[in-house]
Amino acid sequence: MPEPIVRHRAVTRSIMAAAILATVFLVYSGVYTAPFVFDDYSDIVTNESIKKPWPPGRMMFAKPPSGTAGRPVANVSLALNHALTGLKPLAYHLFDVSFHAASALLLFALVAHLLGGLEKARPETARPWLQEPEIPAFFAAISWSAHPLATSAVSLAFHRPETLCAFFCLATVFLSVKGFGSPRPRPWHIAASASFLLAVGSKETAVAAPFMVLALWMVLFQEKGLSAFFRQYRTLAVGFAAGLAALALLVAASGAWGRASAKSEFTVFQYAVSQGLVIFRYLRLFLVPTGLCADRADLLPPLSISLPAAVMVGAGALAALAALVKRRPLALVPAWFFLFLAPSSSLAPLNRLSAEHRMLLPLMALSLALVLGTRRLFSAIFRKPGSSAAMILTILALSAWTAFLAVGSHQRNRVYESNVSFWKDTTEKSPGNTSAWVGLGAALAMEKRPGEAEAAYLRALKLNPRLGSAHNNLGALYLETGNLPKAEFHYVRLLAIDPKNPHALNGIGRVLAENGRFDEALGALSAAVGLLPENASMRFNLADTLFRAGRQEEALEAFRQTLSLDPGHEKANVFYGAALIAAGQKREALAFHQEALARFPENPQMAFNTGRAFLEADLPEKAEPHFKRAAGLLPGSADAEDFWGMSLGLSGRSESALLHHRRALAIDPNHLSARVHLAVVLAETGRADEALKELAPALQKNPEDAALKEIMESIQKKLKKDSSLTEAGSGNVKR
Repeated sequence: MPEPIVRHRAVTRSIMAAAILATVFLVYSGVYTAPFVFDDYSDIVTNESIKKPWPPGRMMFAKPPSGTAGRPVANVSLALNHALTGLKPLAYHLFDVSFHAASALLLFALVAHLLGGLEKARPETARPWLQEPEIPAFFAAISWSAHPLATSAVSLAFHRPETLCAFFCLATVFLSVKGFGSPRPRPWHIAASASFLLAVGSKETAVAAPFMVLALWMVLFQEKGLSAFFRQYRTLAVGFAAGLAALALLVAASGAWGRASAKSEFTVFQYAVSQGLVIFRYLRLFLVPTGLCADRADLLPPLSISLPAAVMVGAGALAALAALVKRRPLALVPAWFFLFLAPSSSLAPLNRLSAEHRMLLPLMALSLALVLGTRRLFSAIFRKPGSSAAMILTILALSAWTAFLAVGSHQRNRVYESNVSFWKDTTEKSPGNTSAWVGLGAALAMEKRPGEAEAAYLRALKLNPRLGSAHNNLGALYLETGNLPKAEFHYVRLLAIDPKNPHALNGIGRVLAENGRFDEALGALSAAVGLLPENASMRFNLADTLFRAGRQEEALEAFRQTLSLDPGHEKANVFYGAALIAAGQKREALAFHQEALARFPENPQMAFNTGRAFLEADLPEKAEPHFKRAAGLLPGSADAEDFWGMSLGLSGRSESALLHHRRALAIDPNHLSARVHLAVVLAETGRADEALKELAPALQKNPEDAALKEIMESIQKKLKKDSSLTEAGSGNVKR
């Protein structure tokens, strides 16, 4: 090929690649600020294996219910995200969108390479448009990357296994094909084997990649039968065998598919037959991407409807297989579709009949089919395969299609902007989905909308009265709003359904603690911690209850264990510091608060407790700035104003102290501590009569308070003494 043409093609490909990248990042620009939703919590937020990267085995092997259990590559990628940015969703979304963009570039390169080499490899398939393979490759890649059907896989961070698997499967196929056309295939095939290992470590769907490579080789490259593949490309064959063996070990060790099948309410036959209708629905969503739902809970369709659909889809798959045997290049498109869809739409029943994220890899075949079909249609209309008019109309039609998809995806991504919008969309499109109603309730509870949250949970229980998650969340909601009888009712119901449910034990323990039944509470909380020893929140509840029960040393140890599990647990840091102060460990309390305040500078309670630690260490001058900070962070806090005044009084600034004690009483007239502190400062500055007036209302409300009586008597004695001195002074003047 002449050098100017080569240079022109390189420039064209660079421009097309830039257009693909720009499209992907613009289409998904709305998800960068999206929060964690849905299973992001189990796979990321509460996935302890990604928070401690050492030892490496811990980071590679997540435990159920995480969706990355048995998928070490995906879990390691989440651990890297966490190591770099913690639990900031932006980094996770950027990672997923970047891999999606990289997959689109790989798809572009793969299709261009295959179409460009097709005429040379199979002269009988020659078509004029194959002379410019970049055009169909570009539209296949850009329309795939912008399709709304892909948004579920890319926009939800917990679908990381899907985006990684798509990338590494594409890389496996691309590197394998490059090796087939190279005089030195081994380096390419070593890279393909490594990519396949990464794919199987991402998701089980990767099992289809070697079979797709074999299909490509059979149709485009083989000359001496299938056995020639194993003789000629032994490196690749060994790599694929190793990858499949690794996949089998991962599946067996994690039991992921076994658990998924166990949770499924469908038999193998029911699930397999239903997939015909599911595939027709996928095809409809490809052509008309409306009504998308990230978590659809479909009911089993009647056999009279599902069986004919299954027969038609099966016939299509057999026709594609027959065309492959005849080495028809176009058969590779349906082969890609069926092979990559088979792991989730065949004989292994999963807990959902359909799921849009399963279409990420099969969607590539549909995108290419539409591009090739559009080109064929306009060529037929003009009856000239190489017609310029046909090419122009093809480009215009595919550009309009891509723009339509991009706008649809951008709008669809608005659903992921908040937990409430996500779950509202899901409940509207799948009203029988109990987990969606629970998710909506949790999202509303997070936004402090308890009434709406309660209604969502009750809707879930109406659909399934034995739904454990709804009982658990209702218990937590009632506990937070102070309705202890209702909270206890739902936790007891959950324990009746699942006696060893750690969340139910944790919840009932908290209810018992609120009722002052500490021994029973500690029994339930200890059992919960025993079932989930790495759950920092449950261990925190145990520590807090131990402290409230007066078992300070045990509480301090439990707080330390909580912080060893999750050093960033804000409430545990605050409560541990308060417990150190209460236990009289002045030096430890002061050292801890100075370090903790640096990590939580915006926490008003941490600032307040730091001030208390300085007060306990007899350093009121150093305490004062922290109480000032606490009052600034939490305007309207009577405690902060009162202790601010106390630190000023102990520093000898009595008038300023009086000002802040009075502010505390203006906020809360019943604040006993502020009233006592005000009275003490008044008495110390020679205004004992005012001090008695301040204390009188408090004593009326608390007539049996011994400490208050003692302070009152002390001020009265001071007042009498001052009166005696005044009288004596008056007598001297007269004499």
